[in-house]
Amino acid sequence: MDEATLVVKLDQAILGYIHRAGTVYVALRGVTLGLAVEVGQSVSRARAFALLHSDWRGPAISA
Repeated sequence: MDEATLVVKLDQAILGYIHRAGTVYVALRGVTLGLAVEVGQSVSRARAFALLHSDWRGPAISA
């Protein structure tokens, strides 16, 4: 993981990642960085965190 990418966790569950791309923070939802899906962009890091927390339903549970 490079210094431009932050792991975002809630308790012990990974919500996703915040990646800084120039002046923009990209919010990526998913457990694995390579498979994470972009959920939004913001010039504010706090807003990027909020994008990850919005409508989060908890970790996926496989049967």
